Amino acid sequence: MFKVELQKILTNIAFYLAIASAVMLLLLGNIYVSSMTGEEYTVIDLIIDDNRSEIIKEADLYTSDVITGDISSYLEMFVPVIVAIPFVIIVCGEKKNSNARFELYRIGKNRFILGKYFADMVAGGMVIMAAYMIFSLIISFILPSGEGIISELRNEFLIGEDVIAGFLHKSCGIKGLYIYKFFRMFLYGAVSVIPAFALSMITKNRYIIISMPFMFYYLLGKFISKQGSEKLGYFLPTTVGNIYATDVLRLIIIYVAEALLVIVFCRIYLGRKCDCGEE
Repeated sequence: MFKVELQKILTNIAFYLAIASAVMLLLLGNIYVSSMTGEEYTVIDLIIDDNRSEIIKEADLYTSDVITGDISSYLEMFVPVIVAIPFVIIVCGEKKNSNARFELYRIGKNRFILGKYFADMVAGGMVIMAAYMIFSLIISFILPSGEGIISELRNEFLIGEDVIAGFLHKSCGIKGLYIYKFFRMFLYGAVSVIPAFALSMITKNRYIIISMPFMFYYLLGKFISKQGSEKLGYFLPTTVGNIYATDVLRLIIIYVAEALLVIVFCRIYLGRKCDCGEE
């Protein structure tokens, strides 16, 4: 079931459009703000600017600074939408033509939920990880290689605070942190799918499935920034994608618990619905 569902998503053009959309959002994110003029620069700005070399020299930017740095605010905002689109199109289509009903009766409710759930999470993770890899490749052609002052300070922090990052950095250098970043981006995409999947079990309205997680995370982010609550910040998927966030194991425990709760909810819901959750 998992293999079949994943194949459905990977052979759908929406999956690749989602990757392209994520890449564009990453390229539109600010990577440098001039201390002299206050002007903000994105990757696209650096590509088309004739004074690119001067800007890079002024900013002291290196490839490692950007790849291991913060995620684009545009991606943070729209990631719940991007990762949901590939599987929502398939799930809602199956519900409308009643394929989901026959499939559920054929394989059983447990396999139905688990197969779709893990396929959707893996596909969501692949979208964001692939997009970030493409973004990193583009960065490597624009910025000089090596580690800048920013990366050196971050690495010192990681060695003392994050056991996994410290081990990878010690074993493989900056490339180890790249691998760690890609892994964290996979998790970022995977956990961002969770709310949308839960909604897909109770409604076939694709607009509700896509928009509700977006609104939830947006309002939660605003509330956290206003209250300044660090613990609530763990529930934002953005935290998973940031390699400079500490308490990695705590983050994994939180999202594994959330994933299990959604599985239980979906199983109970389908078990009580006569129409197998199609309406």
